[in-house]
Amino acid sequence: MSESLLWFDYETFGLDPARDRPAQFAGLRTDPDLKVIEEPFTVFCRPPIDYIPNPESCLLTGISPVHAMARGVPEHEFIRQILAAYAVPGTCGVGYNSIRFDDEVTRNTLYRNLHDPFAREWQHGNSRWDLLGVVRMARALRPEGIVWPRDKDDRPTLRLDHLTIANGIEHEDAHDALGDVRATLELARLVRHAQPKLFNYLWELRSKRAVLSLVEPGSMTPFLMASTRMSSETQNLGIVVVVGRQPENPNALITYDLRFSPESWMQDHPALEGERGPFGVLHINRSPALAPMSVLRSQDEARLGLDVLMHMRHLGELKQLPFRKAPGYEVFNQPFPSDGKPDVDLGLYAGFASDRDRQRLEGFRTPGGGEFLKMPGHFDDPRYFELCGRYKARNYPNHLSAEEAQSWAGFCEAKWRQKAHGAAMDFAEFMTKVEALRVTHGSDARKMALLVETERYVRDLTGSHGLA
Repeated sequence: MSESLLWFDYETFGLDPARDRPAQFAGLRTDPDLKVIEEPFTVFCRPPIDYIPNPESCLLTGISPVHAMARGVPEHEFIRQILAAYAVPGTCGVGYNSIRFDDEVTRNTLYRNLHDPFAREWQHGNSRWDLLGVVRMARALRPEGIVWPRDKDDRPTLRLDHLTIANGIEHEDAHDALGDVRATLELARLVRHAQPKLFNYLWELRSKRAVLSLVEPGSMTPFLMASTRMSSETQNLGIVVVVGRQPENPNALITYDLRFSPESWMQDHPALEGERGPFGVLHINRSPALAPMSVLRSQDEARLGLDVLMHMRHLGELKQLPFRKAPGYEVFNQPFPSDGKPDVDLGLYAGFASDRDRQRLEGFRTPGGGEFLKMPGHFDDPRYFELCGRYKARNYPNHLSAEEAQSWAGFCEAKWRQKAHGAAMDFAEFMTKVEALRVTHGSDARKMALLVETERYVRDLTGSHGLA
């Protein structure tokens, strides 16, 4: 089986991967040597009728809901095309900050459309990766060969558009999905050329087994981590050690940041509810940016101001103290409390579907089959009754009965008026944002045209219910 990388990016109608909706997806496949092996593709997604987009996001991306309605496909077809790209065995999905954002968009969209949200990430030799962690580690450990930009306030920045400008990478279509994909790929080529050993090492950490081999849970072996949880004074590079495993999630290891003195922390910090302090979580299935201590050179220590001897003293303290009783540890050494019963659209992480339910969902969503849009008499997980009803209403409204159509209209009105049912925004909030944007961008003709178009779309959408 040959491996390939699917470089991808989303543009969305808001910033919340669960509550907001995708606007555009772009994908570009390369081989492991980063040579393009397929034509790129892009697809737009029509926003569903029950959803009010964030006008700020529309101005940022340049995609109005009118544009998406004209050029796009319904969400069920949108995600089917994306899933088809992942059906190629050996596919690694990779983007820039993709694991924290874009992958969550994919998971939530798959879930809403009755697909397995996670299978594409591991079945058939598939995996996922994130270039942002690679870039962060390169800046801290091996900065040579890359120009590292600073923002307008003279602070270091890893924003994609800043990196591309600083390094002469063409990126004229920032916030266009395909433009961002091409820029991400070129940045990856730059990092790979400048620091091939680092690039290839972090590529292997897509594997949970490789991560576990490095961090050695139970051994108290220190290692390097590049993460925003680490101090900005050391370019977000820190020295940490695994001190436990999170209950109910075998992929989550509890870590201790060794810049903190365990003795001082336990003496000076009373246990505060929700306080983390030096403790954190390392997700071994998120391609973390890690490295062994052996790669840290003396010049790196001096450049970063990283006091390794102090960190090792803190490790010695940690081994002698009952750190599991320290303030912050208990925050992670217990199941996270539930937020109650979330709206079904927000229930991605409320439990895995049983094999029987997966079969029922597949039958319900598959056109041409005998069970297409026929509500099963039973689900092992009852939330799928509601999820199937919403799927039918959003994607096949012509198949609704008169009673179902009336119920759906009431559902939409509750989202528009009261921000109910997991809505990202209601009509009143939308109009408040529109008025503020009108003041901010009144002299920008392009943005004002987008704003007018977006406002008109939402007014037409909600007008039949007296909101406009």
